Amino acid sequence: MSAQQMADSGVSIGDWALVTNTSNGEQVWARVEDEGPAGGTGEISEAAASAVGIQFQANSNTIGNPMVTVQAYANTASIPHN
Repeated sequence: MSAQQMADSGVSIGDWALVTNTSNGEQVWARVEDEGPAGGTGEISEAAASAVGIQFQANSNTIGNPMVTVQAYANTASIPHN
């Protein structure tokens, strides 16, 4: 999410986001750890990508053209990880 998208939605660094691989439906919870570029296209961590079935090549490029959706939830930073 861009800084503007975060401001508009009330999402802050540390809030939770649900990452979904649109190809296989696999999901993982992840923390929002930084702001994305102004256009709104961001990135997910390699750990989150791996958790939803996206594999990486040695040069850190993804294999194929995986798509994910990320739904971030405002005011959730205080919820602990289980």
